[in-house]
Amino acid sequence: MKVKIKEDEFNKLKDVAYSKIIRDSYLFLDDDRISIKKYLENYEGLIRVEVSFESVLEMNNYIKEIWMDKEITFSSLAFDKDLSKLTKKEFLSELNRYI
Repeated sequence: MKVKIKEDEFNKLKDVAYSKIIRDSYLFLDDDRISIKKYLENYEGLIRVEVSFESVLEMNNYIKEIWMDKEITFSSLAFDKDLSKLTKKEFLSELNRYI
């Protein structure tokens, strides 16, 4: 769920954040359930593909695109909240597990 916030609220949250995450985000035109996140600066090298499902059945029946790589759902790379807590060394170590 996305929620709009005011600039002052954003700045307060930014001040207490673990780290800065900069990324580009794209929608896959052939399937609007798929978004592609390309990370820059501190997290360069990570390109994460997220697929949204409306049900467990849909998720279980999903066949990934041929260009999709390894599953990272249960790693610290899967969510920005976990990614932001990694040191540079931890990030590179985790990323290397999937390259």
